[in-house]
Amino acid sequence: MMAMLTQANETRWASTCSRVGIGSEHAASIWLQLCAAYSDPSRHYHNLQHIDRMLAWLDLSTQGSDALKVAVWYHDCVYVPLAQDNETQSVKVFIADMGDQVSESFRQDVSRLILATDVRRPRSQQSDEQLMADIDLSILSADSAVYTTYATAIRREYAAVPDDEYIAGRSAVLRKILSNPIYSTDLFMPREPLARRNIEDELLRLDEE
Repeated sequence: MMAMLTQANETRWASTCSRVGIGSEHAASIWLQLCAAYSDPSRHYHNLQHIDRMLAWLDLSTQGSDALKVAVWYHDCVYVPLAQDNETQSVKVFIADMGDQVSESFRQDVSRLILATDVRRPRSQQSDEQLMADIDLSILSADSAVYTTYATAIRREYAAVPDDEYIAGRSAVLRKILSNPIYSTDLFMPREPLARRNIEDELLRLDEE
């Protein structure tokens, strides 16, 4: 199923690139680079499945702009677990890859959408940025078993971090997420209670470790 989804999204990627002015050969090259980045063995959650899930949610929305689609693909293209600037570095990769093949306004739109996934930033009031942030956090409102698998995958990405440090850091991140509404869009606000319950359950598990 995963391979089928990625193959379908390869076709969508090519179509999106064509619409925004990226040549077919350059689009194909970028596709391979992105797939390689998201297929790195160290990525247990921030991988192709995460991208496929976000694109599936985007399909359910009414805001499936080309900028949003490209931003989904690029938002985690740089992912170093202990780094504080993954989103900024991902923007830099996006800009370098685009060169002069897209308009300045498109570069700006995709860049701000990538940055909208940084949970340390205040929530945006722009509807497309709100949707981008919500679909990035969609896993938080998954069924309990899926959420538990996600939490385990995140721990594996931070395997180099000792347990006590991980528990403290992860707990701080989860409590920060709980300190404000998690979702901002009509598509996701009904899922807020489930997301909060999942996070609270994970915090309880972390407290017991």
